Amino acid sequence: MEDKKSEVLYRKAIKDFPDYSSLTGDTGKMTPKTTLKDIDIVSEDPILPFEKLTDVMAKSAIKPKSVQISPYNESVKRSEKPARTLLDTATDIRDIYIKKIGKEILKRNIDPYSELPVKTGFTSSMSSREEQEEPGLQGYYAPSTGNIYMRSGLSPEDYAGTYAHEAGHKIATQGLGIEAPKKISREQSILSTDYMTPKFFLDGLFEAKLTKTVDPAKLVDTYYGSHHRADAPSSWETQTLKNLESKGILNEPYTPEARPENIRATGLKDKYYDLLKKKNK
Repeated sequence: MEDKKSEVLYRKAIKDFPDYSSLTGDTGKMTPKTTLKDIDIVSEDPILPFEKLTDVMAKSAIKPKSVQISPYNESVKRSEKPARTLLDTATDIRDIYIKKIGKEILKRNIDPYSELPVKTGFTSSMSSREEQEEPGLQGYYAPSTGNIYMRSGLSPEDYAGTYAHEAGHKIATQGLGIEAPKKISREQSILSTDYMTPKFFLDGLFEAKLTKTVDPAKLVDTYYGSHHRADAPSSWETQTLKNLESKGILNEPYTPEARPENIRATGLKDKYYDLLKKKNK
């Protein structure tokens, strides 16, 4: 049940959404899959009793500040405050975004493969060894071959959303001219590297805990904005949800600055070096 907190904000526990268990795999036991337990959704609009968590959470990416998350409801006594990290929470929200993207792909009958600039490589299942060694990995893209590998047994929504994510990696990599590379130039390497990681260690952001109300889209952007390209201002997931809402597409065509024929221009090299230096100050 949702309750009115004020004239403009409504609150509902994430575990009370009808699709919570299917999203998190929560069986009542404390496992790595239950990091969203005891987190509340704080919304501008009333939350309908049977509204899906995927739909409500997606609003946070499409309409800034319309939905936020809070670690606990101060008006409700709970055994203890959650000790999850911001990274854990961002990862779980990102997974919800991917499932929502998958739902939209199936509803709109979109083919992620059709957005690829160059149709190379193939799609196949991950090996059983890979699936055992990486239980949380739903798929991956191999730039050296151009192939996309997917976990077997995924739900249609998870498969579609994950495949679209990996196709997004493929588009960005082709734009940088480093798919199946023989030799990667300095500028290509610097654009495809996640330069935020060292900063996380220095600032302690990997250990930071969720202790106050935050914007979920901004949280995902903080940890995953540079996951596709080192200079990306937002994550692939939040940008894709915006694209689906406003343009009906998944991926933006890669920018002229990232095209192989242009990336070698001295002015553009300097622009990106300066951008990355500022980002890591």
